[in-house]
Amino acid sequence: MILLLIKLAFSLALLLIQSHAKTTVIVENFIKNDDILIRCESGDNNVGSHVLKFGEKFSWRFKPNIFGGTKFYSYFQSGFGAGDYGVYTRNIKSRGGKFCEWQIQKTGPCLVQTPNGNSLFCQPWKLQPGR
Repeated sequence: MILLLIKLAFSLALLLIQSHAKTTVIVENFIKNDDILIRCESGDNNVGSHVLKFGEKFSWRFKPNIFGGTKFYSYFQSGFGAGDYGVYTRNIKSRGGKFCEWQIQKTGPCLVQTPNGNSLFCQPWKLQPGR
């Protein structure tokens, strides 16, 4: 019985440590001849506004809160469209893990789904140019 309790306590401690490991979000401009504006923030952090030329990346690291409620949203604007997107939410975490890599393409933002063989999870632009 004591051995079982020790194993349970160790498993719980390991789970808490893993859930509190740092997460990285990367945003890369995949649109040739078009700069993109990005503005990203959570309830606790504002990582600022950035303009990315084709091929440029912006990234940040953070520790998700221990209860799994950390969410980051980004506004992306390009010549092809714009919109606010959840770049780190529970749904996105299940698709991207601790390393969320976003490719901003002509059709909209795409998440590289590392647990799914690096397939892309793409979302269309929410706002079209001129709206």
